[in-house]
Amino acid sequence: MNNLEIERKFLVDVNKVPYDLTSLEKKEIEQGYILHNPAVRIRSISNSEYYMTFKSNTDNRLVRNEIEFRISKEAYSKLINRDDINKIRKN
Repeated sequence: MNNLEIERKFLVDVNKVPYDLTSLEKKEIEQGYILHNPAVRIRSISNSEYYMTFKSNTDNRLVRNEIEFRISKEAYSKLINRDDINKIRKN
């Protein structure tokens, strides 16, 4: 998929969210950056979906071109286990 990414960040007070966040589905995300400029990222979502994403800058600092596509579990495993990949996990 080829899109524009518009970077936005929000600070959320979890005590003011009008519903119970623990009732929502939780997904484990593991990702690693192969390159930083341009950004090339691989990501696993709950060990069932695997993606590679390319991001490149535009003239606007808050907007980047983004291309994302699915990759196989095998390709993800080979890439994420490289010595030069810093892994992070989120949920």
